[in-house]
Amino acid sequence: MNKSRFIALILLCFGTQLQTLPAQGLPSAIFGKVSCNNGFSAGYPCKNIDLMAYLPMQAVGIKVKDGTLEGEMSGSWGWTDPVSGREFMLAGTSDGTSFIEITNPEQPVYLGMLPIPTGTRSNIWREIKTYQHYAFIVGDAAGPHGMQVFDLNQLLGVLNPPVTFSTSAHYTGAANVHDIVINEDSGFAYLVGTNGSTPSCGGGLHMVDIRNPLQPQFVGCFSEPRTGRAGTGYIHDAQCVNYNGPDTRYAGREICFCYAETALNIVDVTDKSKPKSLSITVYPNIGYVHQGWATPDHRYVFIDDEFDESRGLTSNATRTIVMNIEDLLRPVLAKEYFSLSSAVDHNQYVKGRYLYQANYTAGLRILDVIDPNNPKEIGYFDCVPENDSPVYDGAWNVYAFHKNDAITINCINQGVYIVRPKSALVANEQDVPSSFGQISVFPNPFSTQAHLRLTLDQAQHVGVKIFDVLGREVTTLKSGYMSSGTHEWPMNAQNWPAGLYIYHIQTGPTSRTGTFQVRK
Repeated sequence: MNKSRFIALILLCFGTQLQTLPAQGLPSAIFGKVSCNNGFSAGYPCKNIDLMAYLPMQAVGIKVKDGTLEGEMSGSWGWTDPVSGREFMLAGTSDGTSFIEITNPEQPVYLGMLPIPTGTRSNIWREIKTYQHYAFIVGDAAGPHGMQVFDLNQLLGVLNPPVTFSTSAHYTGAANVHDIVINEDSGFAYLVGTNGSTPSCGGGLHMVDIRNPLQPQFVGCFSEPRTGRAGTGYIHDAQCVNYNGPDTRYAGREICFCYAETALNIVDVTDKSKPKSLSITVYPNIGYVHQGWATPDHRYVFIDDEFDESRGLTSNATRTIVMNIEDLLRPVLAKEYFSLSSAVDHNQYVKGRYLYQANYTAGLRILDVIDPNNPKEIGYFDCVPENDSPVYDGAWNVYAFHKNDAITINCINQGVYIVRPKSALVANEQDVPSSFGQISVFPNPFSTQAHLRLTLDQAQHVGVKIFDVLGREVTTLKSGYMSSGTHEWPMNAQNWPAGLYIYHIQTGPTSRTGTFQVRK
C-alpha cells in the first residue's frame, strides 16, 4: 500500500483532526493537540509524547507535479528570537530551506522558502545551524552550493506568507559541503565532508570565522589521515565546544568531537593554524561513525553508527555507542545500548538529562541518560507507523532546544511533525543532580593513612581527584556513577611528600574543593 495512504487511513480510523484527503492522495495538515493515549497519537505510535501539529511536505514548500511530490526533507534546526520569544523551525528540503513559525506549536505557520543557490542542483543533503540571528546552510552533491548565510530577523516581518526569501551572504570558499558544525560560544563554523573546494581539507574540518556573520573568513584546515574511509581524514559530522570537562589539561580550550567514518577523533582546535589530534578511538563492529553529542559536563559522548543496523553488524536492534571521554587522550567504551527497535539511528542530541534521537523509521526516541552507562527509553513518537525496518526513511533530524518545550521532527518522505513531551518529562528535563552534602578528610592532618568522606544528596556522576599545591594530579579516588548516601575512599600517602593537598570533587556542573595536610 502507498505509504501516504497508509498513514492517512490510520489517522482517519483514530478520529483525529485530519482534514479530508486531497484528490491527489496526499495527506493534509493536522492542527491542534492530539494526546498520546493507549500508545497512539493521531494514529502514530507514541509513548509520553503528544502531537501538536503536522505539516505534510506539500505544505512546507515541496513541489507537487501530477499528484507526485518532487523532493524530500532533510536536516533541520531551530531559532528563538531573543527579544520577542517567537519560535521557528528551519527545515531542509531538496530545493531549499523552509521556515516555519511554531510560537504556537498547535498552529504552525509556513512562512516561506529560501531557494538553493542559482546553478545548484536539487539534492537531499541539506544541513543548517545558527549563530546569533543568522542561519548557515550547506548542501552536498549539488554543484557549487557553498554556505548560505540568512538573516533570521527577516522572519519577524512576514505579513503575507508564504514568501520567497533571499540569501543575506554567500560563502564560496567551499563548494559541496556535507554538514556544518557551529560553536556558538567561539563564533567559528566547521564545514565537514567538503569536496570540490580549494582547500578541501581532505573532507575534514574546513574552519571559518563567522564572528562577522555577513563576512565569513576561512581560517584553517584539519584532517587526520588515520581516519576516514578513503584515508584523507574525512569527517562526516562533529560537535565543537569550549571544553569544561574533567580533563583539566584542556580546560577552556576549544575541542571538537569528530565522527570520522572509521573512528571518534578528538581534536584541539584552539589554535586554528595548528589544530592537534588528541585521540583516535574505535569500538566493536564499526559500520560508519556518523554523528554524536556530548553530555553537558563533557564526560560522555553518545555515538550513532549509520551502517551497523542496515548491514547486520548488530543484533537486529538499534545500537547507541556510549563513550567515556573523561580522559580526552584515552576515551573508552562505556556501554553499547540496544533499543527494542531495529531502525537505523541517524542524529541525536543531549539536553539536560535526556537524549533525543532521530532514528529514521522509528522516529523520535527519548532516552533518560542521567546515568550515561544505563540509558533508558522513556518516550517516542514514530512518524513511520508501517515498520521499523533498517532503511533510510523517516526521521532525518529532531530539534529539542525550542524554549516552548516543543520538539520538531523532519521526516524524509512524510513532512514536519511538532510534538511535545508529557508534562512530567518536561518538568524533569533539567533535573540533573549536581549537589552534594558533607565532605570531610579524617584524620587531618595525617602521615600515611586517611579517608575522604562524601555525602551525596542524589544519585549522580562523581569525580574525586587529589592535587598537590602546584596543580599536579596525585590520584583519582573516584570517577563514575554513584548512588545517594555516604561514601568513603581510603587515601594512602606513604609515598606522598609532606605538604598541603587539594581535593576536587565534580558532580555535573558543580564542583567543590578543599585542603588537607600530610605530615611526615
